[in-house]
Amino acid sequence: MRKLLYAVLLAAAGCANIPVDNLQEARRYQLGKESVFSMGKKSCTFNVLFNKKYEPISKQTKQKDLETIMKTLDYTLRRHTEDLTSEEDQFTEYFNMLKRITKSNPDIEFDIISDKGINYLLLRLGDWDAIYYAPAILIKQKSLNPFTLAHEFCHATDKHYSKLDYVFSKAHRCRMEAVAIAGEQHIADYFSIVYETCELADKFWDKASLSIDDLRFLYQRRKTFEEVFNNESRNKVATLMTHILLDKFKGNLERTYFFLRENDCETVYKQIYAHIRHKNYYTAALNAVSDQQARLDLRAFTYIKNKHRKINLK
Repeated sequence: MRKLLYAVLLAAAGCANIPVDNLQEARRYQLGKESVFSMGKKSCTFNVLFNKKYEPISKQTKQKDLETIMKTLDYTLRRHTEDLTSEEDQFTEYFNMLKRITKSNPDIEFDIISDKGINYLLLRLGDWDAIYYAPAILIKQKSLNPFTLAHEFCHATDKHYSKLDYVFSKAHRCRMEAVAIAGEQHIADYFSIVYETCELADKFWDKASLSIDDLRFLYQRRKTFEEVFNNESRNKVATLMTHILLDKFKGNLERTYFFLRENDCETVYKQIYAHIRHKNYYTAALNAVSDQQARLDLRAFTYIKNKHRKINLK
């Protein structure tokens, strides 16, 4: 893998006919132009996907946001030893940062609840660790972390969110979950590009994405999107939906997230089926997952020797 990454970097600089030993699988890297080079006796083309450039922020804002991220990480680690059920104000800055990243301003009520208790008794009958029950974001203390906070926040940005549809319609619920998952993926991309917190961005992506192995196993069992929808969990269907649309929008995570949150169920599914009409869902999803993971790998490689720092994510 390391040799392949070196070869990609050299190819981007214009070098050709670079041998790479033990190639297992060609991965597509985003390098600003199409790169073609030889690997042993095989020639590979690395197709260029969308190169997202976010609006620049000031050094002061970036530093403040990094402090907010570290504060949130450090504070959520206290969930193991302290009672945080009355500490909602500690996360105001984190939510404000997410509002700016997602270009949204939803009205939310945040409540950290005890892992076991009698508050929200009816809601507790369901099996969940965190839930968006508009306008409330409810998170059990044991699940308090930056990823869950971001996921539930992105639910609040959904223009077509419906409590009834979430409970009674699988199609609608999958679209609503796809909004939150795509939001996490967009935040991962933003973190890696703007804040250069590569380790944290990779963790975000891992939690909101199907792995290549997961996709292969899924395709062995379900050959069509309809089979996946009818037989797999809502979360897996929703994650697959985000990957198909990400391939449709050529790797633009922000556009994928915005499309899902701005459009109703009929429009979303119509676009998904239109995209996989001439290719199977596996190919589309694999393209999206491989491309984004490659971009994250490349950013981490380029940044690791500079200011990248280890973050405690336990």
